Amino acid sequence: MLKDIPMARAVIKYYKEKELTKVQKLLEIVDIQKHSSRRCDELSGGQRQRVAIARALASEPKIILADEPISALDQKSAKKVMEILEKINKEIKVTIIANLHHLEVAEKYCTRIIGINSGRVIFDGKANELNEKILEKIYEGEAEENDTD
Repeated sequence: MLKDIPMARAVIKYYKEKELTKVQKLLEIVDIQKHSSRRCDELSGGQRQRVAIARALASEPKIILADEPISALDQKSAKKVMEILEKINKEIKVTIIANLHHLEVAEKYCTRIIGINSGRVIFDGKANELNEKILEKIYEGEAEENDTD
């Protein structure tokens, strides 16, 4: 959306009504409207992540690629971000592809899980189809690597 606003208008902070309406809607989707007057560098990590999601939604994508969207967040913020991504997927029908390292989070929020080991797909299915045998194949060799630290 910002790419569509001429630089001169952005510098003097002159926005059209439809642009402001779209921004307000995006802020509501990510539940950060009460912080709309704050600069991004004044926000917490979780709030910044939600701003990033709103920015991604501004271009009306069909797919959002989220690389470890909760890795640097506390538990409360991580839960909020995952709930927002789930809402975007279900209500706005945007496909979310997320790289997650927390299996319990993937099992709770994801409709499909792809487990990869050494670049090979080991599992591709629903969370309830995962079992210990599959998990061992996905994480095979990882324990030995961590033991050398």
